[in-house]
Amino acid sequence: MMNSHFLNLERNMKGTKWSIYTGLPYSPRGKDVIKVATWTTRRGLSLAKKGSLFPEKYDNYYGSTINITALPFPPHWIVEEKQHPNGTITETYKGTDAYLLQSIASVLNFTYQNVVVNTWLECEERVSERVAFLSPVYYVILPNRMELHDYTFTYEFMSPAICALKPTVKPQWESLYYPLTNEVWGFTLCVTILVPIVFILGNRFGYAFKFQPKVGDWAVSEIFIGTLLSQAPSSRLPEHNSIRVLVMAWLIFAFIIGAAYRGNLIASLTLSKSPPRPETIDEINKAFDTVLMPPHGNEFKKFFEMPGSAKTFQELARRMVTGTKPLPGLQAALTGKVAYMDGRRFAAHHIAQYFTNADGSTKLYLARENVLAGMSAWAIPHDAPFQPQIDFLMMAAIAGGLYEKWNEDILSEARLESQRRQKKIQEQTGPQETRASDSNVQPFTLVHMQGPFMLLILGLLASTLSFAGEILAKKIM
Repeated sequence: MMNSHFLNLERNMKGTKWSIYTGLPYSPRGKDVIKVATWTTRRGLSLAKKGSLFPEKYDNYYGSTINITALPFPPHWIVEEKQHPNGTITETYKGTDAYLLQSIASVLNFTYQNVVVNTWLECEERVSERVAFLSPVYYVILPNRMELHDYTFTYEFMSPAICALKPTVKPQWESLYYPLTNEVWGFTLCVTILVPIVFILGNRFGYAFKFQPKVGDWAVSEIFIGTLLSQAPSSRLPEHNSIRVLVMAWLIFAFIIGAAYRGNLIASLTLSKSPPRPETIDEINKAFDTVLMPPHGNEFKKFFEMPGSAKTFQELARRMVTGTKPLPGLQAALTGKVAYMDGRRFAAHHIAQYFTNADGSTKLYLARENVLAGMSAWAIPHDAPFQPQIDFLMMAAIAGGLYEKWNEDILSEARLESQRRQKKIQEQTGPQETRASDSNVQPFTLVHMQGPFMLLILGLLASTLSFAGEILAKKIM
């Protein structure tokens, strides 16, 4: 398999010469040994006809079959079984890495067979033992793995991503607060307190400036609070210009704030506002006490627990619980009590395949921040002589955008399959439920209007108590 030569000393009547041979693991005749050159003291080095001293051994495999090893890992490697009429079952492979391997195989003219293994550790062992040429599923390049095998061209920046339940909409009784930000509410409150105080001071001490007529303090509060709520003033205002300018400025302010608030209120009630989602590792650590991960997460956990790791990763390692299979892990994330961590593409494919609703939505999401931007590649034996050809063809496919195109096609196929499955279930449960779930238009309900109704009830209660207090006070006096 290696690029080695051997010399054969040949003696005849013409003298002594050295014949140079090399072995070809793949040729039209199978494994073969060919002469590439001769050397004599008189003529020196003479190459064979149309030959090279170092012929490339791995540009063409001439239809040979090589061993690979891989386990199902969508969307990279997906195994499908096909049953033939005679009862035999054959396995076919699809996925981003499967398509990439098929493209390489078509150029280098070889076929492949998958060596049966049960665990990912066995995959790596078969490669390190040279039973398999490569493992065409991406592996994160970790120091402990490099002791077992080597890697091809780094074609993917694999990173574990954290999957969690999308936060639900906040309680609707807070809907009256949503239209304005905290800063706007704060400044509005300050202005609402400050301006009436200025008006009261000018009104109370206005005799020095001949401010007429005088207005009571409660009437001042009524004027400013009422106009902020789009009510007309019930009292006559002072006629001095400075007070009139102050009131006019306040009316303009109240009109702008009121118009902005009412417009945003309609929008916030029509389009429900979702609370912010945990998107970074720090936010995930604060939001969840447990982060589930498959068995291969032990290597990541050990890496995060190393003394030199950042505090954020060490905190994440304390929350990690490994040993959960992907589908149960994602189902556990639906409860909202735990999060699930796995490869970003792998988790995205599972969400698309198993958790996509009939309308294309899903309850799960992937956090924006990658946990660890790890370089990834295929596993190959140490000092593999065929690595240059594999690397070159991988680079050509990646640079051409084929890998991303295959990934999008597989995700789209998984979403469509899940949508068809959900629609079929809805058709079996009844047409009325199907129409309600497929409709994106939601009428206002009592749930949407909790805030206004609660405010109305509190206002009616307060006015009733005030009216009862006035009647009682009149009778007592």
